Amino acid sequence: MNRTTNQLVEAAILSSLTILLAIGAYYIPALGGVLYFAVPVPVIILARRNGAMYATLSVIVSTFTIFMALSVVNGISVGILLGIPAIIIGTCMHRGKVAYWSVLAGSFATMIALMLLTILLQQITGIPLMDTIKEGVMFQIDATSKIYDSLPGATAEQIELAKTRLKAATDQTLLLFPVFMLMYSFISCIINYTIAEKMLKRLRNPIPHLPHIMLFKLPKNAPLGILIILVLTYIITTLHIVDEKILTANVVVLAQFIFFIQGLAVIFFYMHFKKFSTFLGTMVIVFVMLSGFGLLFLSMVGMTDTIIDFRRKLVIKAQK
Repeated sequence: MNRTTNQLVEAAILSSLTILLAIGAYYIPALGGVLYFAVPVPVIILARRNGAMYATLSVIVSTFTIFMALSVVNGISVGILLGIPAIIIGTCMHRGKVAYWSVLAGSFATMIALMLLTILLQQITGIPLMDTIKEGVMFQIDATSKIYDSLPGATAEQIELAKTRLKAATDQTLLLFPVFMLMYSFISCIINYTIAEKMLKRLRNPIPHLPHIMLFKLPKNAPLGILIILVLTYIITTLHIVDEKILTANVVVLAQFIFFIQGLAVIFFYMHFKKFSTFLGTMVIVFVMLSGFGLLFLSMVGMTDTIIDFRRKLVIKAQK
């Protein structure tokens, strides 16, 4: 077979795999989360090996097949939310871009895809996304109330407290929805890149390795940049250009998330430097991340590290 035929056959095989993963994620809830992040991988591999044209063809075929097998919403979701970023990431790999560039390009594509998907779903269903989320939470609150009502020891105060907490969590989620979209875009692309890298290595199509998180470093002027963003945020909210509460909350959480990643890198580097066992290191990371104070602590460590550079000082101290 000539090269074009080989590429078409490969596109057909990987399209079938994409469809199977998407259907599996839908029908197997226990593995849905794992399979969901694996769905874009065949498209990424195809784009890396054969370019954007064949990957786009694969996404179109997969979208229509899932549309017929499951539903319009599932087909559109796979095609837009998973397909577009996968094409971008794979194309960056095909062109020999560095790992972080592929992840950033994919994250930007995911953000655009999320906004496009939100608009399309609202047009199809006629219901705004936020209203759908609110309805889902109200259903959850009612279900929780019924569960508490069925418990013999539950008091009216406990039921009301559970309702209040769920309502507060909902309000917080809606308030921070934009920054959550950004976080999802970045984290999902890192997961997709990592899985694709391992698969491509087996296929003897190596790509630039995504550096370990302990090597991640923000620019030295990152605190100054974030300070300028906060000042601009204050000015914008003072002028009442956008909603003060939404903008301020999202900017603050985004800054905390950025410094949290830097702080996590410092902790990983310290444990590697001190030769902690894998088990002990994992336990420390899990404990820190599951505690509210730990998240704040890591953000503070990350912000301080951009100024002091703890890792450089550790290396210099060890060399003396």
